[in-house]
Amino acid sequence: PPPTGWTRGPDRTVMVEAADVAGNKLAPVIGANYLVKLEFDNFQAAEVVIGQAGFTGQSGGTAADKLSGPHGNPAVTPDGKLFIAEYENNRVLAFGAIPTVNGASASFVLGQPGFTTNDDVTARGSHPGPQQPPTAAGRLPVADYSANRVVIYGSIPSNGSAEPSVVVGQSDFDSEDSGCTDSRLNGPEAVSA
Repeated sequence: PPPTGWTRGPDRTVMVEAADVAGNKLAPVIGANYLVKLEFDNFQAAEVVIGQAGFTGQSGGTAADKLSGPHGNPAVTPDGKLFIAEYENNRVLAFGAIPTVNGASASFVLGQPGFTTNDDVTARGSHPGPQQPPTAAGRLPVADYSANRVVIYGSIPSNGSAEPSVVVGQSDFDSEDSGCTDSRLNGPEAVSA
């Protein structure tokens, strides 16, 4: 690494090439990837706020740069996409990368036809009361609390037209019956991947 060290963030690739003083290569190039992990200090101040223009004030809404009732841990994919479940707006906001400026706009939305609606409906492409979307094995599960279900996207969504391929806790994507059986869920709040 440089004298100042590596900054936190994405993977770093290290390439090593050996040569003698005449420039003759002594070995093939060897490469490896290393992940520089985030480190936090006690009482460290946040650097960026998502869903607001700044650190003071508070406003909700359905715009691409607003959050209203975010719930649970956000999901970060290996390639750096960020997914935030927004309970009150019945949607999951997706960012192409972790924002580096205050008030950044989401790249696309899951669960709504666009950024200006927050309809509370139960259907294949909706998210009634979504909570904590983790990622695992290239999939994105979302706990839809108000629909008593967990839906699973077969791959990480890359745009707002993506729809889940599996529903757990219901017989189909249009039902929201609660229950405590081997085939029903009642208000799921989290999914562990």
